[in-house]
Amino acid sequence: MILMPNEVLLIESVLSPTELVGHADSPPLPTKEMCLKLGSALYEMTSRAQGTETTTPPATLEVVFTDQELWILRERLNIFAVLGDDTSIGVRLKTKIYEELRSNADKLEGPTINLVEFAKEDLDAKIKAWNDARALADTDPGPRKKRRTRPAVEPGPYMS
Repeated sequence: MILMPNEVLLIESVLSPTELVGHADSPPLPTKEMCLKLGSALYEMTSRAQGTETTTPPATLEVVFTDQELWILRERLNIFAVLGDDTSIGVRLKTKIYEELRSNADKLEGPTINLVEFAKEDLDAKIKAWNDARALADTDPGPRKKRRTRPAVEPGPYMS
């Protein structure tokens, strides 16, 4: 995955251990290898930034994550994350993660399901079924219940 330096900083900041460790719903922990990959990218970024005048910090860094590591990142990163003035960094990172996961899935399993089309077809079928049921209800009133009426009450002394 090609990352910008500020994206490396954000990812590194979310890889700390979680308070939910040991609970059934705790997210998987980052592996040592994952932390070393990110640490190496961070080291490369900062060592170039502190180097001589001829060495400039890299504009992008390539970090290769496994599928498991990508799922961990997907779980840990908040889509609404903000870093300094960069308010879209969370969305950008989530998009990159999903692109990598999709690319890996395509390599292993072939083409993925187009979820938008799948959902649209499913929704269209449900709307048609609902419209058919409504049309049937409009044409076939079914058995009618007699309307219940209250018995007539003789006015008493308190009712004038």
